Amino acid sequence: MTNWSDEHGIRLDARLRYRAELIDWRTLDAIPTLHEGYTADLKIEAEGQRVWLERVTTADGEHCDHHITVEVLVNGSWIESSTN
Repeated sequence: MTNWSDEHGIRLDARLRYRAELIDWRTLDAIPTLHEGYTADLKIEAEGQRVWLERVTTADGEHCDHHITVEVLVNGSWIESSTN
């Protein structure tokens, strides 16, 4: 699987987890979408982590625009680890 983080300058923190608050949505938006979810695009899937960029905005009733969610694979299940 391709590690988009190196190519796009997104780095892992010391605990080997992407941190949503440290990722700029414009950087994620420029990355090709790996999978379209119901309301979000999967942008990164690497090293047991997923980074999603929401397509919905405040105009759709979301609490913020360009919401980012990070998931970590734990014992076979994807668990939300951080959001912005």
